[in-house]
This record gives sequence, C-alpha cells and structure tokens, in this order.
Amino acid sequence: MRSKAWLLLCIVASFLLLNSCKASTLQAYYAAYDGEVGVIAVVDDSALTVVMLPWDVLSAFAKDKGIQNTEALAQLGGLKAIESFEADRKSLQTVKDLLTTLAIDTTEKSDVEIGDEDRLKALVAGAEYLRKTGLADTLASICPGFDLFPLLEGVGKVMVFDLTNVLEFDEHTDWQQMQLYIQRYVDEVVHYQRRSFIDE
Repeated sequence: MRSKAWLLLCIVASFLLLNSCKASTLQAYYAAYDGEVGVIAVVDDSALTVVMLPWDVLSAFAKDKGIQNTEALAQLGGLKAIESFEADRKSLQTVKDLLTTLAIDTTEKSDVEIGDEDRLKALVAGAEYLRKTGLADTLASICPGFDLFPLLEGVGKVMVFDLTNVLEFDEHTDWQQMQLYIQRYVDEVVHYQRRSFIDE
C-alpha cells in the first residue's frame, strides 16, 4: 500500500515538474509606443505570439493605476517581463515602412495587403542576414538597448492578434475586469499558438 502511495506521489511530482518547466519556457516582452500601440510579445519555445493593444486603453489603465505605461502593459499581459521598452511613434513608423518593403519583396502581396503579421514574418525569416544590415540600427530605435536578432533567429512560427480596434473603455469601465480579460486573452492565444505549432 505504501509503495503504491509513493508511486502516485512520484507521478504527481513528475507531472508538476514537467508543467513548471514547460511554463518557464514562456518569455514575455513589452513595448509601449507613445500614442500608437502597446505590444505584448510572448515567446514559447520557437513560437512567437504578439498581442497589440490600443494606446488609449493602455494609457487610461496606467493613469487609473498611477503607474508607467510599460508597467501597465506588463500588468495587462500578466507575465513577468524579460524586457520592456518605450519608444515614440515616429521610430515605430520608420520600422513599419522598412518591414513593409521587406514583406513585399518576400511575398506576392501589395503594400495595401501587407499586415503586421506579414511584416513580422518577413523580419523573422530574414533575421540571420538582416542583423548585418542597417535595419539592425533602425530596430534599435524601437527596442533601445536590446538585440532582437538572437531572439528572432530561434522563432519558427509567428501569429499576431490585433486588438487595437476591438477594445474600448468609458468612464464606467471596471479596470480590474479589463485586466483579467486581457490576461485571459493572452493566455488563451499563447496556448492556441502552442497547440497549432504542435499539430503542424
């Protein structure tokens, strides 16, 4: 009887250990681009999931909590930050223009058909050689002090979820509920990305 109890305990302990190790593979990065967008990027092994939040929601949440925008973004994401950045709208637009050109060159889409996921996929696909170009310096303007390329070179799948035209708030918004909703959303899309990556 005792041996069976120990066996069960070992199985449970192994299960918890495996799940804790799996959870520890999540790496969260947060970027607040003033007046434009809040970005939550989660790397899970070789899968990159990006959730984009409207700036007005992010800034209103930060004001309600009395904290900085990057701290507010981390609270909304619900995952411990590996890195957090703040940059201006102009820097972000410069990078978007360059990545749009890159995406056009690597796909059959026109500039009006290119979306943020296309831009990011083009960047990931070319990460190995792009780090030797001027784009590396430009990217440094939106992620100050952080080298994106080692991270991007390990990514195999990219998905972008844009909530910039979905989330809204007013004077009656319950910010705690908003926070819980966004955290749950991030958790669900990260797990969806994980499942879809395994299924391929």
